[in-house]
Amino acid sequence: MAQPSYPWPDVQHELGGARVYYITKEYWQTTVKKYLEDMIGAQLKAPVPEDLLRAAEKFEVPETLEE
Repeated sequence: MAQPSYPWPDVQHELGGARVYYITKEYWQTTVKKYLEDMIGAQLKAPVPEDLLRAAEKFEVPETLEE
């Protein structure tokens, strides 16, 4: 997404190698959140509604991809 981000040089990604970057809360609220909601076609809500959280408790990964 090529966001303007700021380095966090004293922290390294938990999987190693990659530097950690962050964006400001204001930038998230004004730009990134809207962009992501448009891309996925749904609203990002926090906290997650209880019914949606319960529905996602049991997640099964399919054996194969469906075409």
